[in-house]
Amino acid sequence: MFSLNEDQIIVAPPQLTKIPQKYLHQQQIETTDIKTFFFPTFPRPFKNIEVIGEAVKLLNKDGFYNFKVIITIDGTENRYAKTILKRYSLENNIDFIGLIKREAVYEFYSKIDCLIFPSKLETWGLPISEFKQFNKPIFVSDLPYAHENVGNYDKVVYFDPSNASQLAKFMQDFILSNYVPNNCKQAINNSTLPHAANWEQLFSILFNGDKSI
Repeated sequence: MFSLNEDQIIVAPPQLTKIPQKYLHQQQIETTDIKTFFFPTFPRPFKNIEVIGEAVKLLNKDGFYNFKVIITIDGTENRYAKTILKRYSLENNIDFIGLIKREAVYEFYSKIDCLIFPSKLETWGLPISEFKQFNKPIFVSDLPYAHENVGNYDKVVYFDPSNASQLAKFMQDFILSNYVPNNCKQAINNSTLPHAANWEQLFSILFNGDKSI
C-alpha cells in the first residue's frame, strides 16, 4: 500500500492486556439454552455495528430467538450511535447497554459464549487479544488486521463484514451447536521482520543502529 521495503519496517504490536485471573477462572453459574454474543465497542461508522443488527433481523425472520447480542452503546454517544439505535432498538434479541468500565467488560467476557468483532478498520482489535485468553469462540471480520490479530488461534470464524446473511448463518450454526471454526487461512507472517515488544526495544532499534529506517 505504501511501497515500503522490508528494511523500512519494524513490527511493534501493542502489549497484551493480561486479564486478571479472577475473571479467567470465573464460571458461568447459570446454564441456559440462550447463546450470548458480545461486541464491546465505541460507536464509530467503521465499527460496522449494523451488520450485526441485520444478521439478528434475518435470524428472527427464520424463527430463531434463543440468543442474545450485547453491544456497549446506548444511542447517546454520537450521531452514528443514534442511527444504530433508531434502526435496531426494537430488536428484542439485542441489548444496547451503553459504555461500560473495563472491569465490566472482563465480567462479560467470563459469562458470554462468543465475541463478535465486525469492524472494517482497525490497527489492532484489543477485544480480540483479550478474549482469546478465555479460550472461547470469536466471530471476526475476514480482513488482514483480524488475521494478524487472531494469529493461530483456532476457535475463530471469519466472515465477510459486508455480508449479514453470512454472519446470520454462522450465528445460527452456533445457536444450534453446529459451530465449526474456519481458521484455515495462513496467519500473516512477519516473523522475519524486527519486532519491538515495548517502547524501550523500539527506541533501541531506531537509535542504536540495529535497524535503518
